[in-house]
Amino acid sequence: MLVTTGLLRFGKRSDQPIPITALNSRLLETFLQAAIRPILTVRDFSTEFRTIEILEQSDAATRGVDSFALAIIKVERQLRKLFTFLIFQYPSLRAVGVPTLRDLLYSKRIYSSGMIQGINEIAPKSIKELIGVEHDVLFGRLGDATEIRNKIFHGQVTDQHLSRSQLFEYVHFLRQWCSLLAVSAEAEFGYDGFGSNSYRQSADQNFVVRLKRQINSLDDYAQLLDVLKRVPPL
Repeated sequence: MLVTTGLLRFGKRSDQPIPITALNSRLLETFLQAAIRPILTVRDFSTEFRTIEILEQSDAATRGVDSFALAIIKVERQLRKLFTFLIFQYPSLRAVGVPTLRDLLYSKRIYSSGMIQGINEIAPKSIKELIGVEHDVLFGRLGDATEIRNKIFHGQVTDQHLSRSQLFEYVHFLRQWCSLLAVSAEAEFGYDGFGSNSYRQSADQNFVVRLKRQINSLDDYAQLLDVLKRVPPL
């Protein structure tokens, strides 16, 4: 799968195709964000999806695949950042320090499904409760999209033979998932999963007492992560 970087390179057009991989999707996002950084003052749901909007409105031949891949990255990142925000509310983990917490989480290689379970076990409200009545439909679409993404990234042919418009439809559902989750999480937790630095203490000093699970040490956290890494992918 190829992506043409005609909109990138900071004003200099380049039509040199590069392979579309998980790494290149992130590089693509980095370039796009750099191009629009002067107009972004706050990182939230709307600004996070600005890069995808630019791709959708471009004339790049692979804009469907590229937008789709970036949308899934947004979903996974939001889940991870909500999870790390929640665990940072525990005084025992704040005392350990952010680098140690990041390294431990990275070492476990947890799927987004594991992040969902982790949020469900810790947060006052589950992901399903946060997203509301649209959850079941959107969760099903997320599972389908994840399977399609994995095949694309591994160079496999999907059996759906998806058109660009169908990929954009998946982007719409993924955007809706992130939007509903962001609004509810902001209201319930004080953080939407998109703001920079998820390792932050809640403005509500009593928020920690609402968390459903007790974590009193780094070992407790490591044991939770060991459970979450065994959760199968969506």
